[in-house]
Amino acid sequence: MKYVASTQNLNETHVHSNNNRTPKYEKTQRLLDFGVERVIWITTQPKKIFLATQTAPWLTQNWDADVPVLDNVVLNLAGLLTEEGIEF
Repeated sequence: MKYVASTQNLNETHVHSNNNRTPKYEKTQRLLDFGVERVIWITTQPKKIFLATQTAPWLTQNWDADVPVLDNVVLNLAGLLTEEGIEF
């Protein structure tokens, strides 16, 4: 299994003039091509979670969705932030 953790300011993502893909999607595809099983992007504006795998359609969900991170590990970011007393 290959897992990669990375943070990046996604607010600086721009659309290329020659196609409709952004660097986020290109980097996601490169990671999947490399063998990473699951790519998860968490954005603050808008408050979304983007999940990509090789075997399922890529999904964009709100922070309150249950997102599978690893086998038997699910992330609900809104629930976690609320539990920790963090306003969002």
